[in-house]
Amino acid sequence: LALGHMQPGRSEFKRCWKGQGACRTYCTRQETYLHMCPDASLCCLPYGSRPL
Repeated sequence: LALGHMQPGRSEFKRCWKGQGACRTYCTRQETYLHMCPDASLCCLPYGSRPL
């Protein structure tokens, strides 16, 4: 049984921008950089979630 196994995906990244973004070293092509996270990584938001 793999009860402790975490599936790869969003859960492995710290969240930012009210839970809409993820703190990463770099953003994917489907994401845009908004601001810096507390650990100096980028807050990456999907293009549809970017605030106006």
